[in-house]
Amino acid sequence: MSSRKTHAVHAKRRSKTDRNPSPENAIKNYLRAFALTLAVGAFLIFIGSLGISFHADPARLIPPLAYALSILTALIGGCLSGKIHKRAPLTVGLVNGGLLLLAMLIGSLCFHGMEGHLSQLASILLHTAIPVASVTGAVLGNR
Repeated sequence: MSSRKTHAVHAKRRSKTDRNPSPENAIKNYLRAFALTLAVGAFLIFIGSLGISFHADPARLIPPLAYALSILTALIGGCLSGKIHKRAPLTVGLVNGGLLLLAMLIGSLCFHGMEGHLSQLASILLHTAIPVASVTGAVLGNR
């Protein structure tokens, strides 16, 4: 294949925002990836709540399920953000993970007293795992 045909094939594969990298497009991609991450999180919470509602003692299962779903949401959200913004998966993964942590902070301020009782070290590790999972997902989603 000639060089022009190869360039044309690659140009068709790239999205419109990838061809014109600008700060406005980057911010739009970050927000679109975050919106998809929130939608995935809501869907996972719905499926998880359906799953534990049939258990004899669902209150006992809520904290571990919430922690697992938050990590899974960050990982899937990172994959989606890596697919949306292919040029900088580490950046978009960090931004997505940071926005997810911010949303969790705002949620914990609104629903105070509903968080699980973890030690300080476990809470720090859990909150560190959110951006790490998002960056890992973004790198994996970009491949």
